[in-house]
Amino acid sequence: MKQSIRLYSLIGFSLLLMACGRSQQEQQAEAERVSQEYQKKIEAEEKALEEGDGTTSTTPFKLPPRPEDTPEPVGPPPNVEAMTNPELVAQELASKDAQQRLAAVKRLGFLSAQNKIPDVALQRLINTYNADADASVVDAAARALGQTCHPAAILVLFNNLQRSIADVNVSAVVVLGDFAGFRASEALDTFVENLDDAKTVKSAQLRTEAAAAKAKILARNGSSICPS
Repeated sequence: MKQSIRLYSLIGFSLLLMACGRSQQEQQAEAERVSQEYQKKIEAEEKALEEGDGTTSTTPFKLPPRPEDTPEPVGPPPNVEAMTNPELVAQELASKDAQQRLAAVKRLGFLSAQNKIPDVALQRLINTYNADADASVVDAAARALGQTCHPAAILVLFNNLQRSIADVNVSAVVVLGDFAGFRASEALDTFVENLDDAKTVKSAQLRTEAAAAKAKILARNGSSICPS
């Protein structure tokens, strides 16, 4: 009897060990299956991205272009002469085409002779006068500043007389004679006096234009073209 009990106990223990062994093997197999399915899912998602928008994890990150690196719009430039909004016209002063900038400057002068232009447009016009690389654009900007009759614009033209001889804009001197009043004639007198020791071709030209500008002002009895 005791031997039978012992035998049954051994058989039961053996069966238990076999069951535990199968359970561990099944768990390991299930873990491997889940891992493989997850890997396949990841690979499928990466493949979908590659076939979709072309974005991959190896694509290098690029910063957005700077404004100066952004190409200008393809196609003909806007017809500045048909524009009536000074701010839109002033935006064309940033064009890479000197002829387009020149047209914009002239258009601003035309518009400002009819109505006061916004401060934003005026500032862009002043910046163009002070910094444009094309001499014809700068000369046209000087005249446009005079046409605005804005105190800040006239002050810019006065400040031109304080520059060194090589940097004085001749057109700005002429514009003072065309638009400014008695104060400009006094400033022109001082300017000519400071030219006495200069013997260059530029200084001779400046003397001539300053004298002509003063004569225009005096012919108007010192009054300004711009409304007070």
